[in-house]
Amino acid sequence: MAFLNTRYQALQLRPRILAFVFLAIAISYLAWRPTIFNYDALILSSVLYLAEIFGCTILLLHLFLSWRLARRKRRRPANGLTVDVFIAAHDQPISIVRRTLLAAQNVHYTHQVWLLDHGNRGALKQLAAELSCHYLSSNSQDWKKADFLNHALASSHGDFLAVFEADHAPKHDFLSHTLGYFKDDAVAFVQTPLDFYNLDPLKPHWKRENRIVWTEHSLFYRVVQPGKDYHNAALFCGSAAVLRRDALNAIGGFATGSGACDLHTSLKLHKQGFKSVYHPEPLAFSLTPAHLAQLIWRKTDWGRGALQVWRSEGLLLGPRLTLAQRFNYLATLIGVLDGWQKALLYALPAVILATGTMPVAHLAPESALFIAAYYLLGAWLYEETSRGYGRPLLVLQWNMARFAVSLAAIVGAFSKKVRPASVKRSEAAAKYKVHLLPQLLILIANLTTCGVAAAIALALGKAAPNEILALLAWAGCNALLAATVILFIGQRARDNRDDTRLLMPLPAKVKAPEFDYVYGTIDEISCAGFSFYGQLPQPEAGTRLEGEIYLPSGPVKFNASVKSLIHRTRGDKTYVKAIGCSFNWADPREQDKLSLFLYGSSLQRRLHSLREKIRTPLDGLTGIFTGDKDELDYDPARWATIVYHVKAEGAGEASTGLISAAQGEDGSRRLLSYKPLDENAKLEVRVVTRSRGLRIGGVVQFVERIDSPMAPVYLYRFIPVKTAFTSTRFQVTQRVGASTIGA
Repeated sequence: MAFLNTRYQALQLRPRILAFVFLAIAISYLAWRPTIFNYDALILSSVLYLAEIFGCTILLLHLFLSWRLARRKRRRPANGLTVDVFIAAHDQPISIVRRTLLAAQNVHYTHQVWLLDHGNRGALKQLAAELSCHYLSSNSQDWKKADFLNHALASSHGDFLAVFEADHAPKHDFLSHTLGYFKDDAVAFVQTPLDFYNLDPLKPHWKRENRIVWTEHSLFYRVVQPGKDYHNAALFCGSAAVLRRDALNAIGGFATGSGACDLHTSLKLHKQGFKSVYHPEPLAFSLTPAHLAQLIWRKTDWGRGALQVWRSEGLLLGPRLTLAQRFNYLATLIGVLDGWQKALLYALPAVILATGTMPVAHLAPESALFIAAYYLLGAWLYEETSRGYGRPLLVLQWNMARFAVSLAAIVGAFSKKVRPASVKRSEAAAKYKVHLLPQLLILIANLTTCGVAAAIALALGKAAPNEILALLAWAGCNALLAATVILFIGQRARDNRDDTRLLMPLPAKVKAPEFDYVYGTIDEISCAGFSFYGQLPQPEAGTRLEGEIYLPSGPVKFNASVKSLIHRTRGDKTYVKAIGCSFNWADPREQDKLSLFLYGSSLQRRLHSLREKIRTPLDGLTGIFTGDKDELDYDPARWATIVYHVKAEGAGEASTGLISAAQGEDGSRRLLSYKPLDENAKLEVRVVTRSRGLRIGGVVQFVERIDSPMAPVYLYRFIPVKTAFTSTRFQVTQRVGASTIGA
């Protein structure tokens, strides 16, 4: 039964038909499978069969969760609510904590910011005093997150609590978009998704030609959480959430006694009869882990804690949960247990080779086709019910990366004293080879199996049994998965940059003592450094620069040093593509302005037309017959700085913005402005690129208003118009001492 008559988006008819077809085939397949058991190896056959039943159960629970997704519409919050914002800091660098505190202070609803310092660092205490935030330190190094949150709960007085990890920066409208749900007195918490504001660790899963980006959070926050919300079973995820103090007091505060206090707290609140809300709008943005090993092993403690919650709370037979809520929690917790199944499937080819025993008596061609059809149909159903966020191949890689962590969590759930498995950011790069040992063993075992099976198949020729060929294919797939994970994590471990750069193009101007101001585009930027693209003379390393970066709220002044020249080769010619620089901040307030703009929004994803969702196979098939193409809402583009003037404004001040380098079929481009423009306004535009300055005229048509942490930006379609220019007001370079161009 729907919670509060929640609006929902049902699974479409075609995937539902596919689901019923799969159910019929799955029943037939699981009934048929024992008929090909190798009864001389009954244990091996039975264990493999149990693994198949386990996998089918997970898929059916996923189908249950994705059948209907809640669709929320936010409500205006009441005035005068008291809110405490908790920022929980563990081992995050001071610079990251600072940017999160700045973002929290920028939230547009009256609130108090509290910095919870788990490490008792004096620098964080000074930071809290500098930014006028409340500060709390832990009373014990043995405290877990729930203990510290309860300490903060007792020290504060707000009616509502917003909780963030120290690397999760909230948007300015976080509270105004979530507090309205609490007009229902039974709502205990509102959870929002966690998106990433940096893209560097995701580049291997970012395809430039179609702007697809995927993380392991995509499916959970776009499909699983809305599905849970339909049944009043949305999970509190430990960050980017608002909770009601009275509800927490009713269950004795944040749940302690496990390594998964977020899951445990959610379960206790639901058992107490409270309601939960999942608000699907991204309102907080997190820093991706520096290395995939850090992300994987971070889940070990949580997985162990989740299984401890299962044991202590009597999930299946305990009272005060609806049947739908039990299925929802079961789907979450059973996913932690899949490590044994994955380990079995990865290791079994080598076991078969070593023992010379197959788990099937005879694999006839029609049997092999039935098995293949069952698994392919299951993968297809998974992708359709995931509504374009499933990405089966990437999920297979993710499962290979984390299977050992799941096994460690299962073992740890039954151990009284287990050393925490989480890896600090500073340790991830140095220790990544240790974390890859399970995948390396799987790779070696399956490559050996492939070699031996291939040798046998070649020796026997056409007489090679189907079992050998199946073993070869099975081991080959396992080896390929292990190799891709090892290469991916190894590649990320070689990135030793201290501060993650954002792919955020911004208009700017720079100068050095020996040359005048030059306009160009800054990109690959962080508060530590940037790359500059423009008609800049080639400076030597160490050259001192100064300049301004144009933001929606006004210019940020900076000093910088040239670190390197970034070269590019085209044909037989090599040229300087960009200049790599590091900031030398003279005024920390200017740095804070840049930090506030860069972190805490999805602007860079929007500028690059990045998306998580892809077409499912059924959508693709339908598009073939309907002619519906899979097109982006606007063409992916590289951006160049522009200096433009609105003709109707006469000789008024010029403005800066960005324009796409790519052109549409009609010659149109995308233009980004920091101020609203009239529809069909006529512009004179000077485009600044690395190699030249281009002067064009045209009119603009409104496309979209995009939020940023400081002020909105405006996206337009720019349609060129042939014009004879006589104006000379625009120059690529500006003499030293000339006036600043406004944003």
